[in-house]
This record gives sequence, structure tokens and C-alpha cells, in this order.
Amino acid sequence: MTRRFLLVVALALVAAEPAWGHATFQRSTPANGAVLAKAPRTVRVAFDSGVRVGPRNAAVANDGGGSVLQGKPRVVDRKTLVIPLQRLGEGDYSVRWSIVSDDGHQEEGVLAFAVGEGRAPPVATLTARGLVTWERVLARTLWFLGILGAIGAA
Repeated sequence: MTRRFLLVVALALVAAEPAWGHATFQRSTPANGAVLAKAPRTVRVAFDSGVRVGPRNAAVANDGGGSVLQGKPRVVDRKTLVIPLQRLGEGDYSVRWSIVSDDGHQEEGVLAFAVGEGRAPPVATLTARGLVTWERVLARTLWFLGILGAIGAA
């Protein structure tokens, strides 16, 4: 019985296709570093797989003018994060997008754009943080130890 079980498990592992759960950034509108003649009403960030709204979305005026968010970010068509913006004047702006991919991993990125022809490409004033914390390391370690314990018990 044990040999048959191990053979089935081994065959399942060999035949299984890899599962890449992390959502991969595809593009943003506007693009990072864009200089626009007309201010956008939203920033759209597209991914290759399903996402949910993350906890740290932000949009600010780079001159210290504060937040320019106009409501809560939302996801459309499962793969596109939409960040609504206030009516923007000429200037430089930074946006931090934050999502949770279908596998539960949080991801962040930052982009900057400018409004007003003839401006230099902007530099983002927001930053994305590294999402490796001691709590996550501990949780992942306990999860793997649980799997090893289950295999050992089997």
C-alpha cells in the first residue's frame, strides 16, 4: 500500500504542470515616465492573471500637494487595477499600485507621470516596500514544517 501511494504521488508530481500564481505586471496607462498633454482621470495597471485591490495604493502630487486619489481603487476584468484620480493640473505625479494576486501574494510598484507638454520626464516620490517581513517568513516556515510533518506521518 505504501509503495503504491508513493508511486502515485511521484507520478502526480512529475505530470503536474507548474503553477505560477504571482500576477505579473504587464503595462500601465499612463506608462512610467510619460509626459502627457492632458491629465488622465485614472491610472490603469494590467496584469497577466487575476488580482484583488491591495492595501497600499496611493497617488500624490510630487510638489508636496498631497493625495490626488478620487475614491477607492477597484479591479476590472479581474486583471486590471484602476486607480481613480482627481482633476489634475500641470505638474508631476507619483502613483503606487498595490495588489494581491490570486495566490495571496502582495505586490507593489511605483510609476510617475507628468501633465504639461515640454516637461522633463518625472521621477517618482513614492516608494514600494519590500514585502518580506518576519511574520511572513515565520508563516511560510511553519507551513513547510507542517507539510514535512504530514509527509513524515504518512
